[in-house]
Amino acid sequence: MMFYWLSWFLIIYLFFFYRAKQSVKQLLIVCLLLNIILLRYEVTIIQFTISFPFILGSLLLFLLIGSRSFSIKSGFTLWCLVLSYVGLHYIFIASPIWLIVNSQLLIGGSLIIMVVFTNREFWDQVLCFLIASWLGEALLAYNLQILNWQHPLGSNFFYSYIYLGIAILYLINYATKKGGQKLVRMNL
Repeated sequence: MMFYWLSWFLIIYLFFFYRAKQSVKQLLIVCLLLNIILLRYEVTIIQFTISFPFILGSLLLFLLIGSRSFSIKSGFTLWCLVLSYVGLHYIFIASPIWLIVNSQLLIGGSLIIMVVFTNREFWDQVLCFLIASWLGEALLAYNLQILNWQHPLGSNFFYSYIYLGIAILYLINYATKKGGQKLVRMNL
């Protein structure tokens, strides 16, 4: 249920308050609407249950990865983030902390902290967060499939986690910019 609330909140925000090119706005709104509509539909490929938005998101991410040049540091950082995503999921399978706090929120928070400390630019942070989450989810599903456990790719919780993670990254970026402006004004 939280996924749908977050999706509609993002659509309203993008439609009324987001200041960007009209084509970018329309693309984001169409992607969100497709995500809402297609989330209920799943396909089974080689014993993996995959939602249609996960497939579309994977294609978009691979297009973004192909259009950008990554340094060795970025590749190593992404690999570390993917492995930490999978490792934290394994820890929360065995740990009872998920009875108190949602494991997706703890994993998302730790990934956000790692992304903020490794990248300076907002869009690089978002891209690293998305790639690490997407590849981590796929690697986790593969590892759990080896153990004969089912893990659907692209569930409601996954997209809620993605939306909240991007929103938190945006708030961190906004707060650091405003804080930096105040420090500059105080020195003058």
